[in-house]
Amino acid sequence: MQVLKALRGNFVIGHFWMAEEFRENNDDATVKAFAKAQKGAPVNFEPHEEFKKRVPSAIGLIRTGDTTQYANIILESA
Repeated sequence: MQVLKALRGNFVIGHFWMAEEFRENNDDATVKAFAKAQKGAPVNFEPHEEFKKRVPSAIGLIRTGDTTQYANIILESA
């Protein structure tokens, strides 16, 4: 969450992708916190297996050590 907030200040995000399993495996407070941090750009939820297929075409990768289940996010610039 801290990295996402830092990026929002320096990067114009046009779209987010996340795994559907994020909403299924985390409590409402966590889901709402992520939704608030993503406000202003559309979020597409898809099965985790489909989400992982997007990773090889990514330009960059940030590893945070966050332990929130299925909290990986793919960002697309605006």
